[in-house]
Amino acid sequence: MSFMSYQGAGHRRIGALRSLWAFTLGAFLAGCYRNVPVAQPAQVAAGAQVRIQLTLDGTQQMTRQLGPEVRSVLGKIESVRNDTIYLTLEESRTLNGQILPSSGSRVGIPRSAVSDMSERVRNKRRSVLAAAVAIASAIALIIVASGAIGGGGQDGTAPPPPPPT
Repeated sequence: MSFMSYQGAGHRRIGALRSLWAFTLGAFLAGCYRNVPVAQPAQVAAGAQVRIQLTLDGTQQMTRQLGPEVRSVLGKIESVRNDTIYLTLEESRTLNGQILPSSGSRVGIPRSAVSDMSERVRNKRRSVLAAAVAIASAIALIIVASGAIGGGGQDGTAPPPPPPT
């Protein structure tokens, strides 16, 4: 019985560390970017990821290309010409917050339909911090998984069962 409880505790500890690792990886992937407002769309490089917020009139104007009640779009800039921003769509958000994934269709959005535009750029400080946390978590996971700390006797064997009561 005591060996089973010892073994169960080890599995719980490893499971908790795996959860921590998954959380850290998610934070690393999400926390490395920030959105920066764009004043001049023509200055954004092709391939940059942007979020475009549409005006209410723009939402109505773009219904045919984007679908009903789409308030914002996320995509990669292809080009900016005259009064139109061309991008490859990644997702759209409706007025009620529903996220609609896209298959990468190309769309031209008139500047008159845009109320706000921001570019997703790498945040160096957050990236370094997230990388340090990810490395520390990986080291902790390896140490615990290898049994180097906690749970065993001095020679690496399971501790003796508690005395009977």
